[in-house]
Amino acid sequence: MGNLTDDMTRLRGEVDGLRTARVVLMQELAQGAKNLANEVSAMRADFAGAHAAMAKMAKEERRAFVSGLFSTVSSLLADFSNAHADTARRARVERGAFVSDVKKTVTSMLKNTSEDLAGARRAWRGPTAAEKLAAERAEQRECQRREAEVRRQKAEEKRQEAEARGLSEETLRQETEAKRQEEERRRVAAVAETRRLKEELRRLKEKAVEKAKEEKQRLAAEMSVKEEEERRKLQGLIKSKPGPKDRKAKNRTELTG
Repeated sequence: MGNLTDDMTRLRGEVDGLRTARVVLMQELAQGAKNLANEVSAMRADFAGAHAAMAKMAKEERRAFVSGLFSTVSSLLADFSNAHADTARRARVERGAFVSDVKKTVTSMLKNTSEDLAGARRAWRGPTAAEKLAAERAEQRECQRREAEVRRQKAEEKRQEAEARGLSEETLRQETEAKRQEEERRRVAAVAETRRLKEELRRLKEKAVEKAKEEKQRLAAEMSVKEEEERRKLQGLIKSKPGPKDRKAKNRTELTG
């Protein structure tokens, strides 16, 4: 045969071989795709199972976490409530004690101030007629009591003297004179003590009057200072307030500008 026939025969053989190879390749590709699809399906099934297992495990863990968190928060809220109740109770007790102390302190201060003011007014006005009469009556009662005591002592001494026997008239006279002198010394001492008390009371009254005068002068000075400050502030306000001429000049300046 000629060359053309040989070439055509060889070409035909190559075409058939390539076709056969193509068919085999297509079959292999189809089989590979099918195998890959099966592997992918199996892998997806494995992924789905693993995902379901992980989801179930995560759900249980979340449920346990939420349950624990709820228990912890409930315990914390209960502790906070108890602590808040205890704090409120202690604060209520402390506030009550503080208010009671403040009331006592203020009451004592008001009482002391009232007594001090009353004493200052009394010292400023001087003793009233009723107070003078009461002092005189008290002094008279004290003198009467002392005289009664002296008379009782004298009677007791006389009774003892009458009961005592064997004493001479001179001894009785000397004892009587000594007792009289002792009573006189007591009377003089009582009078001196009364005078001393009166003098002390007079000095105290004078001190109270001087103190009241000084307080009055101090208050008058403070009032004068405050009045002077108020007057200066009022003058400053009057000076700082613009007058009609100043307002007209200001308006004219604004219009010109």
